[in-house]
Parts: sequence; C-alpha cells; structure tokens
Amino acid sequence: MTQNDEIIIKFHYPSLDNERHVQYHNDVNELVGKYGGPSALGIYVPYAVYGQLYNKEVEALDQIIKSDFTARIAAADHERDRLYRGFAASVKADLNHFDEGKREMARKVGIILDHYGDVPHKSLDAETAAIRDVVRELSTTEHLSLVIGLGLQAFMLEVNNANEAVHGLMLQRYDELALRPALHMREIRVEVDKAFRVVLDLLESLVRVQGPDTDKAFITELNVVSMRYKDILAREAGRRHPVKDLSTGDRAVVETIPVQPYTGAPVIPIPRVYYRGDEKTPTEELVFTRDFTVVYKNNVEVGMAEITISGKGNYKGKIAIPFNIARQ
Repeated sequence: MTQNDEIIIKFHYPSLDNERHVQYHNDVNELVGKYGGPSALGIYVPYAVYGQLYNKEVEALDQIIKSDFTARIAAADHERDRLYRGFAASVKADLNHFDEGKREMARKVGIILDHYGDVPHKSLDAETAAIRDVVRELSTTEHLSLVIGLGLQAFMLEVNNANEAVHGLMLQRYDELALRPALHMREIRVEVDKAFRVVLDLLESLVRVQGPDTDKAFITELNVVSMRYKDILAREAGRRHPVKDLSTGDRAVVETIPVQPYTGAPVIPIPRVYYRGDEKTPTEELVFTRDFTVVYKNNVEVGMAEITISGKGNYKGKIAIPFNIARQ
C-alpha cells in the first residue's frame, strides 16, 4: 500500500441536500454502532466532536421541517388527497356505467391508477412524484382519449394543479430556510464535514500504521455507503440539462388543434408540443405537466379560444396557440 492509495472513499459532502446530508451521517453513525462504537474502532476522541456536531445538525433540520410552512403544506396536501380520491372514485363509479364503452374506458384508466397504489398515503415527495407520473401517463395520446371520454379531463387538471401547489409550497419552505434556519444549517454542515474528515484521517492513519486489516470490515461497509451517495450525486448531475427556450426561434412546434365541439363547459384540449432537433440531437416531444403547463382563455363559448403553453423543468418561455370552438 502506497501513501497515495485511497483507503476510504470520499466525495463532495456539501453537494448533498439537507435531508440526504443528515441521512448519510446517520448511516455512518449506525455503522459505527454496528462495529462496537468509536472506542472499538480507535476513533473515540475525534468522533466525540463529530457526534456532537451531528446532533446539532439533526436539531437544525428538525427546525426546518417544523417551519411555518408545515401547516400550509398539510392543508394543501389534504386538498390534493381529496381531489385525487375524488378522481379515482369517479373512475370507479364509471365501471358501473350503463354505457358499455364508458365501462371499458373506466376499466383501462383504473388499471393505470391501480398500478400506482394508494397514492394519498405516500410521503409528500413520493405522492408528488406519483401524481405527476399518473397525469403524465393519462396525458399521452394513447390514454388521453379515455379521460376525455369519461369527462374527467378538467378533474385531472385540478388534481395536477393541487399537486403542483403542494410542490410549490415545499419549494417555498426551502426558500424560507435560506432566510432563517438554513444559514444556521449551512454553518453546522460545514463543521460536521470538517469533523468527519478528521475521523476519516485518523482511520486512514491507523490502517497505514497498523496494517490493511485494521477496521477492514467497517471501512469496507463505509465505502459501500459512501459510494451509494456518491452515485446519487452523479446521477443527479447527469440529469441536469441546459434549459431550452420555447419562445425563441422556430425550435418549438405545436400541432394544430382541431376544431373543438361546443359543450357549454370549458374546453381544455392538451396540445402536442415538440422541440425540433438538429443534426446532433433528435426532435423531442414534450410531456404535459413535466415539460410544460397550459392556461386557457375564452375557452367556453363558440369562437376563437387560446392556450398559453409555458415551459417547465428543462424548458422555459411561453407560446400562445389559438383554437376554434364550434357547434356541431
């Protein structure tokens, strides 16, 4: 073993978000306990400092979680649950519709909903992700006609809006951290990482002095844990792409919306939107709710209506698209 050999895998701990940062160090603490504690591993003195700082970080995260946004998020989540359950109940009710065609539509939509399980009982972030997936799947060309056939397109959009409201509050809560507890959290995180590196340096020194079998099993498991979090950061970095502007140039293409029948209720077609590629990149079809949202104008009465498409996620900018409503 040379002086430059990496004994313990390290990564950029500050890149972890608050919750993952705490969870990583929690995993480390559990691993230390599994191998008899810091004294058994020969790291008692620096570990005592590290442990005290880690406990402060846990307290800081708890303050963040219990911020003023908690009650607002709970209320928005309750409304989201109510709407999702109502949407699912409407689909279930149509399984007994007198029209055989509608029964078949309800059966197919029900299969999709069943695939995602009991969505309202998932954690906040897991529910947000699940509802986005449900809406995304039901908004595909293959399935949107089923939702429209059941008369549930507006209901689905309300579910999506309630879901995005919860997500927005979650982001606002994170912004609140930046103004109040997050400064405290950032300072503590820096100190935790410094103290943790002292612990790791001591472990590596023990191995170099006493031989490669020193704390070998513990270090092997610690490296497995660290690689898991390191891989998470790598995957997240790989998913980041430059934001593409829908409103500039001629890269954004929206399929013409056919004439919509007048019903006396809001008409809400979902446009098909593409981002035109070039010789290096293929043309992409954007996914409703993930890549863009829509706002309707004058979409009840006969005449010209309008959809404003707003980029989201890896897309930005707005496009206004007209469509016609006519009596048939």
